[in-house]
Amino acid sequence: MLLFSPNNFDHIIATYGIENSDLIMEQAIELLQLNCPSYANLFVLDCGEACIVLNEVDSEKAKYLTQQIQAFFYVVSIEFNKIKIKISFTVGIASGCNEEVYSRAKMALITAKQNHRKYEIFEKNKFLQSVISKNLYWIEKLEDVIENNGLKVYYQPIVNNETKKIEKFEALIRIFDDEKVIGPSNFLGLVKQAGLLSAITKFVINESFKMQKETSHEITINVTNDDFMDDSFINFVEQKLVAMQIDPNKITFEVSETITEYSDYIVEQVFKLKSMGFKIAVDDFGVEHSNFARVMHFEVDYIKIDGSFVKNIDTDKNSYIITKTIANFAKAIGAKCVAEFVSSEEIYEIIKELGIEYSQGYFFSEPLSSLNTTNNLL
Repeated sequence: MLLFSPNNFDHIIATYGIENSDLIMEQAIELLQLNCPSYANLFVLDCGEACIVLNEVDSEKAKYLTQQIQAFFYVVSIEFNKIKIKISFTVGIASGCNEEVYSRAKMALITAKQNHRKYEIFEKNKFLQSVISKNLYWIEKLEDVIENNGLKVYYQPIVNNETKKIEKFEALIRIFDDEKVIGPSNFLGLVKQAGLLSAITKFVINESFKMQKETSHEITINVTNDDFMDDSFINFVEQKLVAMQIDPNKITFEVSETITEYSDYIVEQVFKLKSMGFKIAVDDFGVEHSNFARVMHFEVDYIKIDGSFVKNIDTDKNSYIITKTIANFAKAIGAKCVAEFVSSEEIYEIIKELGIEYSQGYFFSEPLSSLNTTNNLL
């Protein structure tokens, strides 16, 4: 079984409404049907999901079919009221009988989404034990660290390429596990599923505002589309701004480039932050179906080039071309560029040659537990 789940289905509903979303997904299902081989059957499920049931096919063939379908949707758009809409799917792959196969495919699908993978294949016993034990561990750990102040904000320097000095810092969440520092890739998926993401974002904002007040450094903070959908988010930021009396011009909120695909409500929330004096950066630009026109509409202050391009810019021609294109686009709209994942002097020199204003990465510094330790770097 291949279990297909549309990405950002809730936001499609928020943008186009329930009835129109149903019509959009009907077109997506029709395209799925076109890609079904003769030995397969397609079934439509709830919440935009669908499954393709294959008879006597091994996991490699199932994986190949999944990759073919995902590649198809990457290049094909759905047209609705003369608007072209991109639909992408995350897929859970499993084998088995009756209800068992659906449960396995669902578990594989959830794991794929947690790990930001396009698909995941269920492997009996090994998969089940590792996934369940890991999930149970992190759920218990998250509850414990939140209750006992185990969260910690680290700060990674961002360098001005012209002055070669650290000019700002990105706030990054970490937790402590047996005195080890654990990065977000291990727990953010579960945080979102448990409904704790907004609480963690607010913790980072509170700590970053305090650090900005104490040090006067510029700080950038990641916020998600889920944060903007939280009705209390904007009021929380405004209350903290007033209570702490910080300079909003020294705080940048980083939003995902996928925000350009979402509802007018989220657009409105972004502009509310700008109206308070905060700056806006588009993070990981270039990794999704980048909508240049929509980014222009947001009047962003910074564009952060996704590290998957920057880290290969010295060896891969396509990465160089994409990075150069994004840098030129940023200049054209009056935004400044930040190159992420700068890991060597060779990469740094190319970034400077392209006229990119800022760099961030382990070539300069790993994330730091305190800004007080960075004075000798400035």
